[in-house]
Amino acid sequence: MVDFYFNNTVRPRRSLLSVPAINKRALAKLKTLDCDGVIFDLEDSVAPDLKDEARDNLLTFFKDTPLAGRETIIRINPVSVNVGQRDLKAALECGPNAILLPKVEQPSQIQDVADLLAEADAPDDIKIWAMIETPKGILNAASIAESSH
Repeated sequence: MVDFYFNNTVRPRRSLLSVPAINKRALAKLKTLDCDGVIFDLEDSVAPDLKDEARDNLLTFFKDTPLAGRETIIRINPVSVNVGQRDLKAALECGPNAILLPKVEQPSQIQDVADLLAEADAPDDIKIWAMIETPKGILNAASIAESSH
C-alpha cells in the first residue's frame, strides 16, 4: 500500500492516520495532530446513505484546512460503481497526493483509475495506491505491483 518512493527519493513514514471523511470532529482535530500523512476514507468507514455528506465534508476540509508538509491520501470506493466515480471526482477537486484503491484484486482496477485520471487531466504527480485485502488480491499481488510500471 505505501509508496515509499516520492519524486525518486525514499520517503519513510512514521505515521499515517486513517480518518473517516464523515467524522467532522476527527477532521477538525487533524490540524493539531503530528503525523506524516492522512488517509481520508470515503469507503468502508462511511455508511452508504452518508457518502454524499462525507464527500462534502472532505471538499470543505480541503478548501479550509491546509495540511502543509503532510501527505494526503483519499480512499475511494471502487470506480466500477457510481459512488466510486463520484468519490474520484471529489478527490480530484481536493488535490491529494494519492488516490487509495480498496480491495484491489487485478491490475485492470489500477489501469481503470489511471485512465480516469488521464481523462480528467489530473496532475501527473498524483499516485495510485492499491490495498490488497482479499485472497484473490494476494494471489495477484505480483501482477498488480507490475501494473504500476
